Amino acid sequence: MKRALGILLVLVGVLVPSVALAAAPTKAGYIAKADPICRAVDSKLLVVDTGLVSEPVSATPAFLVKVVDALQRTSSFDQAALKQLRAIPKPRGSVTLLTKLWNKLAEGIQQAQEAIAAIEATNTTELAQISVAEIASEAQYRKLAHRYGFKVCGATKA
Repeated sequence: MKRALGILLVLVGVLVPSVALAAAPTKAGYIAKADPICRAVDSKLLVVDTGLVSEPVSATPAFLVKVVDALQRTSSFDQAALKQLRAIPKPRGSVTLLTKLWNKLAEGIQQAQEAIAAIEATNTTELAQISVAEIASEAQYRKLAHRYGFKVCGATKA
């Protein structure tokens, strides 16, 4: 029995460090997992953006319905991507920056929801304020993503 316990302890001592080393995420590995998620959501957003941009801009109820639909769809895509991005194990030393980055993305999603409410309430003053805040959040998100080294996440859309 003691011999079996001794062998088990040796195995644990050998296996645990190798498992811990293999599981330790790297910055490059994180980016390699995150960028495809961003690429997938960007392609979905492009379809929504293209559909909306092809419409003449107006304050008609029909156009505003399309804007609300586009905001709801993009928010849904962004929320799904954000959930996936936050689930990727973060490398040591990256937690603070990645938390700030994904919080900025969450802030943009919240601002889209606020924009929907403002449109539905026909509150143009609030909508203008939300738009200015969203532009600032988007710029901060892009800056953080660039600083971290992402190639797709936070890249300027074409």
